[in-house]
Amino acid sequence: MKTIRVKWRGRGFGEQLILAWLTQILVDNGVDAVFNEKQRVKGLINCPIFDSEIHKNISNHRGDYTTIDIPLHLQHILKCEKYLNRKLKITRNYIPVTFHEIPEIPAVDVVMCTRAGGWTPYRNWPYFNELKKLFDNHRISYVDLNANRIYNHECLNYVKRCKLYIGLDTGTSHYVSKFANGKALILHSGFSPLKWAFTPYEYSFLSGGVYNCAPCWINKRHIKAGNECKFNHKCMKEIKPERVFDVALEYL
Repeated sequence: MKTIRVKWRGRGFGEQLILAWLTQILVDNGVDAVFNEKQRVKGLINCPIFDSEIHKNISNHRGDYTTIDIPLHLQHILKCEKYLNRKLKITRNYIPVTFHEIPEIPAVDVVMCTRAGGWTPYRNWPYFNELKKLFDNHRISYVDLNANRIYNHECLNYVKRCKLYIGLDTGTSHYVSKFANGKALILHSGFSPLKWAFTPYEYSFLSGGVYNCAPCWINKRHIKAGNECKFNHKCMKEIKPERVFDVALEYL
């Protein structure tokens, strides 16, 4: 019997969601597969990461699985197909997971995910501190998930009770999707295309300028080699905190 072991050297939360989904797909196709979940991915809810219509042409592709134009979760599928020498049926659009209420968690106006994973700095937005000052000045309550190290069921309970979730192109924004749909604002850079991640969700988006360079895919390895953004991260720096604040008021 062939054994598949997917090794992830980083600590990316989004990749852990993808590997949980991949494990379910492999099991559904009769392949022995075990996902060793990390502490931060315990207590997941149903989390859509695949849209059958949007990704139809991609999922039918069985060519070069290393192409960067194919979403990461489908790259994993293609790698497994090459190893198994057969096509896998994509049986799930969601990761089957759990949720439970934590009554003592307070309801705040805004829940924010202020840091993306360490894969690239270009998914981050530099003005969260300025946005917090605007919220403070107008007595708008908020919680910063990253600053307070809020994960798992606690994270989901905060999002369920809030009026607005402000997030980035990161795993947390997938994780909270069941409770963030219809009340999420994503600050999206030019690092990756929207169709890779957020098309299954009822999310709103704010973007900056210089989109002829997107997707840039400039990660920390490229930066270390001297290939930094030639536009000085304008795609995120052009999203001013006052603009985000004005949009947030529409939800509040």
